Amino acid sequence: MDKWERKCKELCHEIVMSVGHCEACGSTVNLEQHHGIFLSNQRLKLNPELKYDPDLQFCLCADSHKYRPYSPHVDNDSFLQKMTDRGGHQKYKAQKIIQTKQGELILKDPDYERIYLELKGE
Repeated sequence: MDKWERKCKELCHEIVMSVGHCEACGSTVNLEQHHGIFLSNQRLKLNPELKYDPDLQFCLCADSHKYRPYSPHVDNDSFLQKMTDRGGHQKYKAQKIIQTKQGELILKDPDYERIYLELKGE
């Protein structure tokens, strides 16, 4: 991991966690970052810059992340439906995840310096 990729990872984590509460249940304890597209997914392997898109990630408590019936690690379809039903930015993120999963598989060479500057809004 080069310095720009590390900076992208850190800034993305900061953006996602800045929500300050679980986007599924509202809890403010034991918060974790959830990547909406699992790291084992072929799309992420071909397009590693997607790992640093905060709109493809959620701030979740440990229970909502891994243990509840609607948890993405238990039933991802139920999780995306729950986020869609919540409306607002959660709905936007869920729809973006679904669209990204259904999009074309295109091999990209990520420019992490550019991604970092975009994350910073520059």
